Amino acid sequence: MERRSFLLAGAALGAASPLFYPDAALAVPNVRSAIVQVKVFGVRPNSEDAGSVQGTGVFVSLNGYVVTSRHLITKLGEVQANLTRFEIQTENFTTPIPAYKLFEDAASDLMVLYAPMGNRPFTSLRVARRARQTIRPAETVIYTAGFPAGLGYIMAPGHVISFEGPVTPALPFWTTNLTFKEGQSGSPIIMADGSLAAIAKGVDLDATQIGFIVPALLVPDNYCDESSYAPANLDEASATPQLVVTTTQPQARAVPITIEDAACAGAPTRRWTIQARAGWRVTATPAVVQHYQIQGAGIITSIVEQTEDRVVVEAQLDLSACTGAPRFSGAVVFAEVPRAAAGAEVTRSALLPGATIPVGTADMNAISATVQKEDGTTQQIRLERGDFRRVGRGVAIDASRVLARAAM
Repeated sequence: MERRSFLLAGAALGAASPLFYPDAALAVPNVRSAIVQVKVFGVRPNSEDAGSVQGTGVFVSLNGYVVTSRHLITKLGEVQANLTRFEIQTENFTTPIPAYKLFEDAASDLMVLYAPMGNRPFTSLRVARRARQTIRPAETVIYTAGFPAGLGYIMAPGHVISFEGPVTPALPFWTTNLTFKEGQSGSPIIMADGSLAAIAKGVDLDATQIGFIVPALLVPDNYCDESSYAPANLDEASATPQLVVTTTQPQARAVPITIEDAACAGAPTRRWTIQARAGWRVTATPAVVQHYQIQGAGIITSIVEQTEDRVVVEAQLDLSACTGAPRFSGAVVFAEVPRAAAGAEVTRSALLPGATIPVGTADMNAISATVQKEDGTTQQIRLERGDFRRVGRGVAIDASRVLARAAM
């Protein structure tokens, strides 16, 4: 199997000051006021503060729905899900605005947040539902905009160079010649008319001049429709019933690994042992190491052991040309399946009216769903073939049909 690694929004743009393209600014109206900084805060299982991760997001509805990258959560490492919190910040308002997670999907790496904007002025971008038919690879100009770490607002032009993303394993991404710096995860990819074509994911580790973007078509329709239901506040949003989708198919797991040395005298060899989660087993699909950021020294990583119970990773630091304070961040990515028939969670979404919930390319017969109500009780829902609809290369669940059968 071919190794495929991503540098998640981590390729330097090579600029020390904000970048701006006047032609793009004229062609893409109202973009800047639709883009926000996103911060995710976490707490580790031992109650230790996990710090925060910053990315970019974009409003897709005047109801306050923000689309960004789900991997902002996973970059925090192992954290307590119920204590993870979110904030957005706009250029017009320096005070952070608390946000609530309404949707997350591992397959597409998308996440939707709700931020009660009140009377604060902002704009939203319309999703380009026919971007695939409109964009001519290597010819049609597209733009990205956002807030890279250490820089101000940027806007840059580029092209889609292929509608085929990674093929081993097959992932629903497009390939572009745009590159992304840390902090640009979740940045919008915009058409010349100002519509949203895709969301920035990251760059290819083996060729950082190649970027990967997630088609905006994979954002559920109900979060992009300005006439859809909007929670009045965060309390109401948190009480919205959730539809939890599980599958008995393998589920990818990404475990962050880091090295932080104060000087070039650290041990050249590091090893991590990652145990399978309780009730799960590691599949035979070869694990890979994704590199997010490397500085100060060279590094070679390898999988030295992979069993049903654990994955062992080794890193060899090359200190011969060390420039001081070696730093490395990455993740070990492998697949797990439940040891029992309980299934693995793949998608979680607030059950807003008219909701559609993408479930990727999973076998419909392997999917089950549970409604998690606001009072903490759950109800298993038997899915029928009519509950599914085609979305891009995958399928989605029509949540309205599911709700109609649920005793809410």
